Amino acid sequence: MLELRSLAGFLAVTLLLTAPAGARMVTVPFDFSRHQIGLDVQVHGTPLYMFLDTGNSPSAIDTARAKSLGLKIDFAHGGEASGQGDAVHMMVYPTSIDGLTIGGEHFDAVEALAADHAAISKAYGRAVDGTLGHSFFLGRVVLIDYPAHTLTISDNAADVAPQLAACRAWRMPLKSFKGDTIPIVEMGIGEAKLPVSIDTGSDSVVELFQHALDMPAVKAALVEDGSSISTGARGAYSVKLYRLNAPLSLGPFVLAAGQRVMVTGDAGTADTRLANVGNRLLEGLKIKLLLDYRNNEIGFFGCAQ
Repeated sequence: MLELRSLAGFLAVTLLLTAPAGARMVTVPFDFSRHQIGLDVQVHGTPLYMFLDTGNSPSAIDTARAKSLGLKIDFAHGGEASGQGDAVHMMVYPTSIDGLTIGGEHFDAVEALAADHAAISKAYGRAVDGTLGHSFFLGRVVLIDYPAHTLTISDNAADVAPQLAACRAWRMPLKSFKGDTIPIVEMGIGEAKLPVSIDTGSDSVVELFQHALDMPAVKAALVEDGSSISTGARGAYSVKLYRLNAPLSLGPFVLAAGQRVMVTGDAGTADTRLANVGNRLLEGLKIKLLLDYRNNEIGFFGCAQ
């Protein structure tokens, strides 16, 4: 099982919270063949393949690829990456992805970190050039249509409103916990309610953290189902797998009991998050995910197919 996590959280990047200039509404298909949101983009006219990841901050690009494109990399101010995996060292360096084009639309330079993507590419099964993360989302309205496998990017929430007009909605303020940027909402496991992160860079259903097992209803719902190897920013690591004998829910949207989830070594807290929600759950719910970083709102929409 492949799980692609944030490449770095150690570096403070100052970004303007205004809308990026020059970006208009664009809708493009995405590759979901491996339960990642894979995008065909261009940088300085060169085709690249990148992920869209709410869990990555700021954004990332493969170091060798950045060099070949002539992007400026600040090798004097590198540091260790954060994230899952057993690698002893994983270095990242400040850079900026300029000349970015998606669906024929040009986007202003995106703050990023340069890092070796070899392990991620090997686990994924094809070359992965980078990840569009929090620094790309800022100031934008992004709509991920899981049933249609399309992505809409705009500067105005009104642009995507027609796609959501006939849908059942669950909306709330877009927020995270102190020191992080990943969106946090409430998820249900049976009658238990716990704070979870919405991670479009994870191909899992749900990754439960250790302190989630302190909740009796969560622990009682877990049935052991083997183990697996995942791949994070720092390489491979082992996780335990379970089946849930209780339904999973995000607001009014519910998946029946029997879903396969993993338990990771992350501790988690009730004040931050106790689990991480990946693309397989969002796909299974057949929803459209609205990430409105311009108006600080997140929304889940169930639309008639």
